[in-house]
Amino acid sequence: MIDDISMRLIQSIIDSQKNIIVIFSDDEEVILLNKEFKKFVNVSSVEQYKEVFEKFTDHFVPHPLYFNAEKIISPESWFDAVEKLEEMDKVVSILSHDYLPYAFSIDINSDVDGYKIVTLRDITQTLIKRLMIENKTNMDSNSGAYSKQYFLNIIQSYEDAASFNERTIAMILINIKNLNLSDDKDKLSEFVNYFKNIIRQDDMLVRWENDIFLLNFFVDKEENSKIMLEKLNNAIKNDIKCVKCRFTLGIKTEKESVRELIDRISETSCST
Repeated sequence: MIDDISMRLIQSIIDSQKNIIVIFSDDEEVILLNKEFKKFVNVSSVEQYKEVFEKFTDHFVPHPLYFNAEKIISPESWFDAVEKLEEMDKVVSILSHDYLPYAFSIDINSDVDGYKIVTLRDITQTLIKRLMIENKTNMDSNSGAYSKQYFLNIIQSYEDAASFNERTIAMILINIKNLNLSDDKDKLSEFVNYFKNIIRQDDMLVRWENDIFLLNFFVDKEENSKIMLEKLNNAIKNDIKCVKCRFTLGIKTEKESVRELIDRISETSCST
C-alpha cells in the first residue's frame, strides 16, 4: 500500500497535469483521480466517484470507432485489451458531466508494480479533423484550407475544447489585397500550403471568402497571439513577397462568442 505522505505527493503531482490522470490498482480499482478528471465528471473525491460510478469502462461510449467494453475479450482486463491495440486505435469517447462527448487517447503506464497510471489526452478536435479529412467533407476543394461551413458546424466543439484545456481562442483575419486567388487555383493552393507549413498542427486555417482566410488557434496568454501575428508578417515580407496581406488579430473575451469575435475582427479589418 502507498503511505499517506506518498499518496499526497502523488496527488499533488497528478493535479498539476493538464491531461486527465487516473491511477488504478492491477485489479482495476480506482486509487487516485487528478483534479482534471474530478472536474470532468463533477466529483470532489475518489470516495464520491465510487459512490456514483461502478466500472471505469462504463464511461467508454460503445461506438465502433472507439475502444469500449464490448471490445474486451474475457478474461483479459481492459488494460490488456488497450495495450494490444495499435497506437492510433487507443482512443475512447467519454461523456462529460454535462453530457458533452469528448475523444481521448489512452496511455497506460505499468512501471510501478501493482498499479496502472492511465493518462487520457483530449484529442476531440484532432479526431474530428481527421475524420472529416478522411470523408473529404471539411475541406475547401480549391484551396485545401478548411471550409467555412465546416468551421461553422464545429464552433461549439471548438469553444468547448478551448475551455476544457483552459486556453483562449485567438483569430487572425487574412485579407489578400493584390491577388485575386479565386481565379488561380494553383496560386491559391500554393499560398495555403505555405501557411499550413508554418502554423501548428492543431491550428485551423479556414477559407472564409474568396480572398479572405481565417486562422484560428489556442493561446495561454495574449502575448503568444502576437508572436503568431509577427510570424505571419515575417512570412509575407521575406518568403512570399508577391502577395500583399492585411492581418487583423482578435482575442476572444470571456463573455464573447466565437461568432461575435469573427464579427468584431471583420469590422476592424473593414475600417482599417
